[in-house]
Amino acid sequence: MRIVWAIMVLVLLAGSGWVVTHALSRDSEQQQQERRTKSAIAQIQSEIKVVAGTAGAELNGRGWPVTIDPAWFDGALPANAMLTGARPWLEVAAPDQANLKHPVVRQAVDVGTPAFWYNPGNGIVRARVPVMISD
Repeated sequence: MRIVWAIMVLVLLAGSGWVVTHALSRDSEQQQQERRTKSAIAQIQSEIKVVAGTAGAELNGRGWPVTIDPAWFDGALPANAMLTGARPWLEVAAPDQANLKHPVVRQAVDVGTPAFWYNPGNGIVRARVPVMISD
């Protein structure tokens, strides 16, 4: 009888160890995606500031480029690692959204939703997140 209990305890311990390990590896993967996406945002923001400072593009009245040209990145567009699938790369905020700090739609609700949002009114870039409980 003790052998049966010992085997059951070992199976339970092994199973719970697998669950914990799996959860930690998934969390680590999500953290890596977040880090890569934050790095992509920083790269885009940096390029915006360079272009704004050197007048390398059409600037608006607030001194920010009116759009972001993919050619600025020499064919290696920064990617939103949190999203999968083919989708538009960037949405430029409309003039009536010039004072917004975040896009109206923060989650990538479908493959037609761009991975990034740029507001030329204030030079802010945001990455959209996958649909989940918290945006």
